[in-house]
Amino acid sequence: MQGQKPIKKKDMILRHFVVGFVIICLTMVAIGFYKIDLSHKVMHVNSLVAKTHWILHESATLTVTFQDIILLEREYLLSGDPSKRSAIDAQIDLFTLHHAKLSSLTQGNEEQQQRLTRLLEIFTVMHKQVIEPMLELRSLMETSPEEFVQGSQFSEKFQQSQKYTSEMLTLLDAIGQPSEEQLVKEQAKLEALLRYDRILTIVGPLIILLVTFLIGFLAIAKLSAFRKRQEAYQKEIKTSRDRYSNVIEGANVGTWEWEIQTNKLSLNGTWSDTLGLKPEELNPIAIDRWLGLVHPDYVKLSQGMINEVVIGQKELYSTELKVKNKDGEWIWIHDQGKIVAWTEEGKPSLMTGTHTDITERKQAQLALEASEKESRLLIDSMVQGLALCEVILDDGKRPYDVRFLKTNPRFETLLGVAHGALVGKTLYQVMPEVDDYWIERNCEVALTGKPTYYEAYSKTLDKFFSASVYSPHQNQFATIMDDITDRKRLEQQVFYEKELFETTLLSVGDGVISTDAEAKVQFLNKAAEDLTGWRSDEAKGRPFSDVFKIVCGNERRICPDPVTEVLKHEKAVCLFNDTILIARDGVERYIDDSASPILDNEKQLKGVVLVFRDSTEKKREEEQIRQLSYRDALTGLYNRRYYEQIKKTVDSEPYFPLTLLLADVNGLKLTNDAFGHDAGDLLLKTVAQVFRKTCRENDIITRIGGDEFVLLLPQTDALHAKTIVDRLNVALLKEEIRGLKVSVSFGYSVKENSEETFEESFKVAEDGMYAEKFAKSSIFKKHAIDTLLVKQFELNQWEKEHSTNVGILGKRFAQVMGFSKEEVWQIERGASLHDLGKIAIDERILAQKEKLTPSQWLELKRHPEIGYTILRSVGEYAPFAEYVLYHHERWDGTGYPQKLKGEKIPQPARMIAIVDSFVAMISDRAYKKALSPQEAIDELHACSGTQFDPDLVPIFVEKVITPDFHLQ
Repeated sequence: MQGQKPIKKKDMILRHFVVGFVIICLTMVAIGFYKIDLSHKVMHVNSLVAKTHWILHESATLTVTFQDIILLEREYLLSGDPSKRSAIDAQIDLFTLHHAKLSSLTQGNEEQQQRLTRLLEIFTVMHKQVIEPMLELRSLMETSPEEFVQGSQFSEKFQQSQKYTSEMLTLLDAIGQPSEEQLVKEQAKLEALLRYDRILTIVGPLIILLVTFLIGFLAIAKLSAFRKRQEAYQKEIKTSRDRYSNVIEGANVGTWEWEIQTNKLSLNGTWSDTLGLKPEELNPIAIDRWLGLVHPDYVKLSQGMINEVVIGQKELYSTELKVKNKDGEWIWIHDQGKIVAWTEEGKPSLMTGTHTDITERKQAQLALEASEKESRLLIDSMVQGLALCEVILDDGKRPYDVRFLKTNPRFETLLGVAHGALVGKTLYQVMPEVDDYWIERNCEVALTGKPTYYEAYSKTLDKFFSASVYSPHQNQFATIMDDITDRKRLEQQVFYEKELFETTLLSVGDGVISTDAEAKVQFLNKAAEDLTGWRSDEAKGRPFSDVFKIVCGNERRICPDPVTEVLKHEKAVCLFNDTILIARDGVERYIDDSASPILDNEKQLKGVVLVFRDSTEKKREEEQIRQLSYRDALTGLYNRRYYEQIKKTVDSEPYFPLTLLLADVNGLKLTNDAFGHDAGDLLLKTVAQVFRKTCRENDIITRIGGDEFVLLLPQTDALHAKTIVDRLNVALLKEEIRGLKVSVSFGYSVKENSEETFEESFKVAEDGMYAEKFAKSSIFKKHAIDTLLVKQFELNQWEKEHSTNVGILGKRFAQVMGFSKEEVWQIERGASLHDLGKIAIDERILAQKEKLTPSQWLELKRHPEIGYTILRSVGEYAPFAEYVLYHHERWDGTGYPQKLKGEKIPQPARMIAIVDSFVAMISDRAYKKALSPQEAIDELHACSGTQFDPDLVPIFVEKVITPDFHLQ
């Protein structure tokens, strides 16, 4: 076919080979994928078969385990062998284990999961309601055969066992049967998959051979058809070439032919004339000589483009280049050509083309391009945006849009579009929400020819613009635009700040007064008018000191004029914090203020601005806070901070003789330990209340520490001080906290004059207080403990009897063990007071009949530590306090409060633990009936080596609990 590149024989053969090879590979891959899929399916079915085998195995094991449980139950009932009982427990655990495995294997099978859940429910009920009760009946068979025979309980349980056994076996069969059916199905599926695999192994190679044969046959047929097309194509090329030569001769165009295989180039007469040469000087010419005539700048370009055509990347070669004529001048030609003949192997053999002289046109084009480039450079360098637009009119000749014809880069930047994105587009295409004035103002210039200048804001771009618009042609306008956003925003900011400043001065809560450099008032805002009583128009021009009258402090000292100070020193000043402003109407207010100079651009002083506010309420609040800082939060008395300050004040002549009375509350720690810190706080508040009621109005009462108070009694000698102390003691005797009398130790000293230091007087009073406290403390604490016991026993008669009996047996046990008389007394008292700490435990917990909650149990377990803390505070009771602390420790280390083990527990504590437990067991309690002495002894032996000391239990049983012992 004319002008069409023939099909290459080599390419065709290669293409068919590749297609055939790909088809064969795809066939092999398809067979391979099918084989792999079969393998995966076989592996999956194998895993299902294995899982089904496990389910059957676990189901059978579960059945056998259950039958073993029933069988062992019967054997135990017949023989009473304890090993059978243990074997039953082991089989039950095994049943639970296999049930869990079977549940895991059938995960996802809802029906099987329901059966297994029902199976476990029946087995649990059967275990609790049938198996365990029947096993317990075995002991009845041995101890009371007649009662066992006459009773019907065994037969009823046996019938229930038969019923549950039948239901269990039915469920086990139902669990195993689906798995057997599933196993048969999966094995059949596995055999079918293996048959498919064997068939594919045989048939696969045959399919590949058949495909290879068909592809070879088709390739031979294609080669035969290709040969016939090539012969027809060569004939058509010869005809086209002859026709083309005739056309070229009639045109004034130079032609050339390049024999690619011989590298020879032939040119016609027109081409020779263009170069000013004769035809015989050029024909034939080698391609290298032709390239020698081309300008060096175009050689590589020309070679590259020709090679692209030769290797088949392009069909046509076309370019403009410069060549040298006979006179040595460079002329422009348009060179183009294409391949018109190929060899039998498909290689290009002949390339033809034309040369056209375009020197005049090219010179005119280059001159125009240089002029346009210079103009464009000037426009592109502008800092303003420039655009040439034409107006688009509607049918009524009214402008509705504009089209961009030319723009410079700055204009594109102003509109926020990419370079080159505007030309040819309309304004509404680029900015659909453009402001209307862009159309109205600019189109008016294009239609009237009158230039204009305007500034406007674009909502779309959020910018301010200035625009100079003129019309170069009818229905066109050119606009020079500049971004003036920064200037406009600055103008707005200046205006806003001016308005804001004026508004702020008028509305601010602080008073503001401004003066000139002569201290004459220029301005008062509303707050300043309210505070001074002067209106701004009345005060303007008056001296500042007439309008702003101030004094300092309660002494009403003269204050320096702040405006005068600023004008004098040219720097900001502040008033004293006790400055009082006297308003026009005589109202006085505390104020805070500051005055600053007003400077112009050249730093010259032009006036003063004074800012002040009413601080009367703040002063009042500060005084309240100061008073609160001197008060003790708990008692409301003065605190140590106030004491440290006031003692300096009273250490002077008007207050002498001054009595320092120190008071220390007795038993505060004991009260905290026994009843909690709320009770301790109540004790301190009670003491403080007594002090307030008893002391005189001018006496100063302070709490300087936890339980320490200091009373400063002005104009009080020793005799009156003694009277006040006696009066305080009488008042305190009337008070009690949780049954405990309130007790305070006092010490005082009288300071007659300033020669004696305050510290010396304090030391004398402190020594007196500690001497009284030492005398009172032990007696008070012993009395407090006795009071606690009385209160405890009043609330719980059982505790009284229990503590008394534990004390009696504890004393007897200590005597048997050979302790000294003093040690026997200590053990007896420790045993009697072992539950003293329960006085601090909630009475509801001690009286509760139901089982204690975990939190209640933790509360009850605190009583040994509480009792220990109380007893340790009394020197006489301190030796046996730890017996009380450890009497709930266990021999095996699982007791409380410190989990001591074995010999680490003091021996008296181990003895009290045995006595306490024995007395409790043989006594009736709210939640449990008493045991007989023998039953209690058996329990002691049972717990020997775990709860109790194994060496002490036999001694207690054999030597303390003798036939003649008796308890209250």
